[in-house]
Amino acid sequence: MANLSRDLTYALRLIRKRPGVTIVAILTLALGLGANTAIFSVINGVLLKPLPYPSSDRLIHVTIAANTGFGDRTSLPMADFLAWQSANRACQTVAVYVTDEVAVSGAGEADQVVDARASAAFFDTLGVQPALGRFWRDGDDRPGAPLTVVVSYTFWEQRLRAARDAIGRSLLVDGQPHEVIGVAPAGFAFPGVDVQLWTVQRLEPPARRGPYFLLGLGRLRAGASIQNVRADLASAQADVRRRFPTRNEIRYYVEPLDALITGEIRPVLLLLAAAVTLVLVIAIGNVANLLLVGAAERERELAMRAALGAGRRQLLVQLFVEGMVLAGGGAAAAWMVASWTTRALLAVSPPDLPRRADIQMDAHVFGFTVLAALISAIVFGLIPALHVSDRGLLEAVQSGTRASARPAARRFRNGLIVGEIALAVTVAVMAALLAKSLARLQRVNVGVTAPHVLTASVFPPTAKYPRERLTSVFDDLLGRVETISGVVATGLTNSLPPDGLSLTDNFLVEDRLPPPERGAPVGPLLVVSEDYFRALGVPLVRGRWFNRLDTATSTPVVVISDAMAKEHFAGLDPIGRRLKNASDVRSTNPWRTVVGVVADVKYGGLAKQAAPAFYVPLQQAPSRHEYLVVRTSGDPAAVTGQIREALHAIDPNLPLGDVGTLDERLQSATAPARFRTGLMALFGLMGLILAAIGVYGVIAYSVTQRTRELGVRLALGAAPGDVLRMVVKETAQLAALGTAIGFVLALVAGRFMAAVLFAVSPSDSLTFIGTSSILLLVALMSGLLPAWRAAATDPVIALRAE
Repeated sequence: MANLSRDLTYALRLIRKRPGVTIVAILTLALGLGANTAIFSVINGVLLKPLPYPSSDRLIHVTIAANTGFGDRTSLPMADFLAWQSANRACQTVAVYVTDEVAVSGAGEADQVVDARASAAFFDTLGVQPALGRFWRDGDDRPGAPLTVVVSYTFWEQRLRAARDAIGRSLLVDGQPHEVIGVAPAGFAFPGVDVQLWTVQRLEPPARRGPYFLLGLGRLRAGASIQNVRADLASAQADVRRRFPTRNEIRYYVEPLDALITGEIRPVLLLLAAAVTLVLVIAIGNVANLLLVGAAERERELAMRAALGAGRRQLLVQLFVEGMVLAGGGAAAAWMVASWTTRALLAVSPPDLPRRADIQMDAHVFGFTVLAALISAIVFGLIPALHVSDRGLLEAVQSGTRASARPAARRFRNGLIVGEIALAVTVAVMAALLAKSLARLQRVNVGVTAPHVLTASVFPPTAKYPRERLTSVFDDLLGRVETISGVVATGLTNSLPPDGLSLTDNFLVEDRLPPPERGAPVGPLLVVSEDYFRALGVPLVRGRWFNRLDTATSTPVVVISDAMAKEHFAGLDPIGRRLKNASDVRSTNPWRTVVGVVADVKYGGLAKQAAPAFYVPLQQAPSRHEYLVVRTSGDPAAVTGQIREALHAIDPNLPLGDVGTLDERLQSATAPARFRTGLMALFGLMGLILAAIGVYGVIAYSVTQRTRELGVRLALGAAPGDVLRMVVKETAQLAALGTAIGFVLALVAGRFMAAVLFAVSPSDSLTFIGTSSILLLVALMSGLLPAWRAAATDPVIALRAE
């Protein structure tokens, strides 16, 4: 302990003597460790922490996919869930849920909120206990059972004034009275952070297999596995197919609940973790080079210590302690950097980032910082220590030469710089690929051309507005909104571009039925008003749009997308031909005559290809959940108040929800891509700066060590330009080798980035060549200043340097 205390005291004294080196080393570590700690805090909160439910590793999620080639997942129909519930052996409890927007009144002003409709076992499956009141019991979801609602803790606090007597009160949810039976615990938000209500989903046996609208949830029994659940579902499917014969094969997806919640963000976070780790390695290389320089300057001192009896182990410990002191200072600074960075990350992260509330600078994150600092100290502390060999120390005493001046020492320092450049190239190429991907994503043709578009949701409640009244309500609303000054066109739709797809369905083209083994194709089904296309500026390819003659009593009609015309009417003029939305020709749905073809519009996401879509007029297929689309001549937000007044003039209890502009929806669709690209660009810039500093430091030190040699060259007649070229050549060799290695590493990294790139090859040649060239240029520029200094060396001063 006495020796350690002495080494620590000596290390602190040396740090005070070299404030410049100390500050640079601590700042370098603060950047590298701080960035890693911030990203780890996100990974820990999103991916590593168990879900906030008892034995959350036993929670599973169930969806299905029709074998149609459209997407890879869809929801469960009620028939499948009831069959699964009967066949269930692997789970303690099973439940279903679906989210929707609903109008709620009876707790202040009418509003539109997100509701999760769920079966009675929902909360028991998750293992959640109420903060107040109770949750559902067996039988609360049976047909004819009283309508009940559980409210979120936030809803209880803000809308029900945190009243203890809120239990038993009645709320109008979509116009139907629901008794408040419980309050969810604070922080509970499944299946989404914006859920305010949980209403009971009645389990009514269906007359047919569809529609597909439910999501399955289960809690495994002790010892049961996902394979057991799949076996139960296979039995359930056999039973359903006996009762509801269908041409479409069904396959079920069973996965852990945490995989569902974090599935889309997982590859992004792992990619960022890989990039920030490379930045840390570059930072460690820089600090190692700094300490190598320091050790080189102290070789005579260390040699004298060895001559006076200090063993190799003592010298190594001393150097290692110095590294640990720097690492400690770097870790302290990194914690402050990480705290600020984590708050900044949360501020700029997409609003749908899962488990945001679990992202905290907690003990696990602190432990990671300490561990990363310790590993860093071991690496950059032992490298210079091990590089000062016994033989080198002996030579330093006997001949006055420096061990660090030997070719092996130079090669080692140069190797560190080559590695730094290679890693910087790798991170920069990754950032450039994401930037190019984002640029192409933002230039995607969504299919709409109209500027100044406002969107808002309008959901008339079932109890007050039966199906036969819907069209009159919507017609009244459109008529009122059209009279508002500045409004150019209005329309209604059940789905919004670019990612607001709410309904898909099977469809059949007359005289072109698919073979039984393939099943009916699936596509987006849009229920729109006659002016929807004009309001959004969707171009007409051929035929006509809907008009006022397309009523409930007229011939059923349909407008199809250009993609559907090309894929399902290839070689034919689709105008006048017929299709129906159904999976079987025996369906009672009417055959609809194609009257028009419109340009493709993206409803399933910017990065996805526009699927073959078909549109039916609202007058012929009334839909309750519609979005109002208003095109204006100026700022669309300016008419929001007047639109709300028009709606309240029809019914004061009808809320206008999800108000925003189409531009805002487009920006929101690219938010995840902008988030990961911005972070990767930041890490790429950090790597570039650190690598440039490293190149400068090594070349500058090399010039300093060779001062006498350069003086001799100049004294013997060498021109300053010759010296400049010699030093630049050395820099170019290091930069070229590092760039080449980084090029190869970036090719390997690109293979793991394919899942997050859009319309960009992971080995895009222009990106690789352009980014590598920039890094090569920066490395060369970093060596120019030392080269100029070398060329300007005074031979007389140089010869006296030793």
